[in-house]
Amino acid sequence: MRRALGLILLALGVFAVAGAALLPTYVYPKLAKVPLDQDSTSVLEGTASKVLAVTDKGAVYLAHSALGGSSDLVVVEPAR
Repeated sequence: MRRALGLILLALGVFAVAGAALLPTYVYPKLAKVPLDQDSTSVLEGTASKVLAVTDKGAVYLAHSALGGSSDLVVVEPAR
């Protein structure tokens, strides 16, 4: 039992070392490709059963409210 546990831990260690060597050499260059002319818009919509609305008069709960939001991202000059 002790020998099998040692072999399992050794195999996991070898797998972890191989994975650590593989990440910067193979995986990262495949994931790190970001287009230089990025222009995107994110739109979020949904409903909530309760929303805490904070105004100048105080905070109130709004029941069954519709939520929405948007975000624009435009790259003017890409980083080098």
